[in-house]
Amino acid sequence: MSKEISNKLFISIHTVNRHRQNIWGKMKVDNLSEVINYIQKLRLLT
Repeated sequence: MSKEISNKLFISIHTVNRHRQNIWGKMKVDNLSEVINYIQKLRLLT
């Protein structure tokens, strides 16, 4: 997924991963399943 995002935005895959780490850090989560739980609690994902 990171590779597809980086290609679409014309940025490095490392930049995509760094942004993801920064976002997850602000959300205080460590993995994708925690991200999903977090956004479900906010009712952003149905």
